[in-house]
Amino acid sequence: MLNLKKASIILISVLALVSAASALEFSTLEISVEENGDSTIYLSYKLSLPELIGYYTKIADPTTEIKKQFEKYSENPVDIISVSDTHLNFYVYNFAEVKSDNGSITYITPSMDFSNAEKILKEHWISAIISFDLSPEKSRVVFPDSYFEDFRGQIKLPSITHNT
Repeated sequence: MLNLKKASIILISVLALVSAASALEFSTLEISVEENGDSTIYLSYKLSLPELIGYYTKIADPTTEIKKQFEKYSENPVDIISVSDTHLNFYVYNFAEVKSDNGSITYITPSMDFSNAEKILKEHWISAIISFDLSPEKSRVVFPDSYFEDFRGQIKLPSITHNT
């Protein structure tokens, strides 16, 4: 007789094999820059069946895993606000450079290259069964004065300089 643990392992193995073409896809990315240069970042994504199984069976605690990866690869402190099977919301300290001159404020965001994130993800065991599409369908960077810039399907976002 097959016990529950063995059945779970077999089910996950079979699903991994039949869904080898599955993918993690970024849907939208919104970066809201605050007056001090800190930013709240909201990323929505689509998970394939293996990722959903991993998320709901809590193979790994996503909040801990994500924070650990940010701390490993980022120079800026990060707080995870929320993680779900559809989104990641986090706060990045000192995200944008802020310069003040004669009453004018200039914000300079860093460029972002999601192909670097793909390299990081390939270090994770799940990359053996999952492909990645890390170019968000839509990206938006919003500044404190409500000015924004949109990008579509770009794996690399340029640095943005905005004056208020």
